[in-house]
Amino acid sequence: MSLSSKDINLILSFLNEEKCGSSLTFEQISVQFQHNISKSDYLRVGNALVLLLQNRDLLPTPQQRLIILFLFNDMYKNEQQSI
Repeated sequence: MSLSSKDINLILSFLNEEKCGSSLTFEQISVQFQHNISKSDYLRVGNALVLLLQNRDLLPTPQQRLIILFLFNDMYKNEQQSI
């Protein structure tokens, strides 16, 4: 149940500390995420994002944590049940 290197690289590109929050809008992040990550991989991606959130040393900036929370919302925005 591991992520592919392509998925890991995509997530890390969103969370790159040098350009985090300055080069991509939330809409652009959403489009890239939806285009590159299949719905069947959401559970694996979500688990990886939770691990990142639990280790604050890995995400030193508030912008990085905000992007992860946005990705959670984006993954499940069309679900019938609220999360």
